[in-house]
Amino acid sequence: MFGTMRSAAVLAIGGLLATAMVAVAADPVEVTGIGNCVQVGSAVWSGEPVAGEPGSHESNFRLLCTMDVSDPRLAGDVEHNTDCDVSADGETAVAECWGTSVIHKENGAWAGVHSGTSTWSDSAPAHVHAIKQRFEGTGEYEGLRFEGMVTGTDFPWTITGTIESVE
Repeated sequence: MFGTMRSAAVLAIGGLLATAMVAVAADPVEVTGIGNCVQVGSAVWSGEPVAGEPGSHESNFRLLCTMDVSDPRLAGDVEHNTDCDVSADGETAVAECWGTSVIHKENGAWAGVHSGTSTWSDSAPAHVHAIKQRFEGTGEYEGLRFEGMVTGTDFPWTITGTIESVE
């Protein structure tokens, strides 16, 4: 009797492990949603003023955002730390930006990088953002990657992307 119960337990555990492995290796999952952010602290500006900004380089620009997205594995609070180089071409200003991001979850985290642009002009003063994101999962999300885009002017920004296995 104990041999049968032991065999059943081994099969059940093996089945759970196989299911977990299949979950990581599953097809890519499309993610859509929105992000609302608030600035934390003050950024540091350096260089000559350009395009109405106090300098040409902005560092330590920190945002705390809440991602309300279609996949709960990625939903939650994300911290962004960003640097930008600002230049002007006629009346159009462009900020080339890059930085790091972290989403803390109860059973793991997503950490990664972001890069993109913010553009504005005298005739179109709203900043238009187009930011690529790439997060690698840890803990419960180990073996997964999120690659996506954040776009928009005023909050909430639009988030689109894909969660897939890291190969």
